[in-house]
Amino acid sequence: MTNDLRKPAEQEPVLWMCHDCGGANQLCPHGHKDAPLYTAPPKKEWVGLTDEEIKSVCYKRDWTAHWTDTTFARAIEEKLKEKNT
Repeated sequence: MTNDLRKPAEQEPVLWMCHDCGGANQLCPHGHKDAPLYTAPPKKEWVGLTDEEIKSVCYKRDWTAHWTDTTFARAIEEKLKEKNT
């Protein structure tokens, strides 16, 4: 069995899952190390918006709708969510 959460190269497992022992066991009496367990999943690098993408948010908006700082901020937020999920 493999671990679905990939780790950064510098992170060491805190425990190893041993299927024969029935759980997480740092010192498996059989010496098995079936799946590493880490403290947290690796963090995805943040991707920001280019100047062109910010301008596209402005130009693609509904010009008949009222445009405020808040609606602009929400549109930028939505664009960032698209790039970072």
